Amino acid sequence: MKGIPIHTMLLPDGKILSYGTDDKGKQGAELYYQVWNWNQGINGNAHKLRKKENEADLFCSTLNIDPSNGNVIIMGGDVRKPKSGFGINAVLEYDVKTETIHNHPMGNMQYTRWYATSINLPNGEIFVIGGADDGSNSENGKKNGSPFPEVYSPDTGFRVLTNAKVPNIANNPDETHWWYPYSYVNSKGDIIVMGPKGKNADIYRIRYEGKGSISRIGTKPFMAHSRTPCIMFRIDKVVCLDDKGNLWVADISDSSKVGWDKPNNI
Repeated sequence: MKGIPIHTMLLPDGKILSYGTDDKGKQGAELYYQVWNWNQGINGNAHKLRKKENEADLFCSTLNIDPSNGNVIIMGGDVRKPKSGFGINAVLEYDVKTETIHNHPMGNMQYTRWYATSINLPNGEIFVIGGADDGSNSENGKKNGSPFPEVYSPDTGFRVLTNAKVPNIANNPDETHWWYPYSYVNSKGDIIVMGPKGKNADIYRIRYEGKGSISRIGTKPFMAHSRTPCIMFRIDKVVCLDDKGNLWVADISDSSKVGWDKPNNI
């Protein structure tokens, strides 16, 4: 393996797609990606280093399996040139059969996104939220969060949920609430979004039909850095780590509120 796998995806054919650096391990995913056939071990031809057909930098993008065809849809990333750390609206597709990455045939997102979150929905669509913009929406060129979620449909491409503007992202441009917002689908089919920051970390219920809707249903009861994990480990159950090393378990089964339990610390 020549690159560092910042992003990875287990593919339907059992191989692993990864990208994040160049072939020397330097940050940036403008050109290179790797495909690992782990059944062949770790040496020789098990790892294939490949080049994309374009120079969109996929560093800190977000990716999902498209259930309509088994390919990988890759959304957003880093503008990189002339200055890094700003979002792009590029959408690429990894073709599982040909092992190639190309521009997605359904086009790009409406909003630029760097460090966005995306999740698969029960109806076969894909929900994407957050991420930083390209700085074009601020007077001083400083990046803000992209406040409107979007939904990808294999049939029609991306649509903006214009009635689901996220207040924390829209109203707090100096805070990184846009940084990989924690997002999950509960057993009722609603999307539960938790702000990654400890301060003003509101929790929202988002419904994605039509133009969408959003309701505030609570706040996280602990402080946590935006890089700390919150992982769904069971239907309607999410485990989070706070800044003090304590575990919290969220019950998201009720779309009108989130229940929290603090189990024994580890």
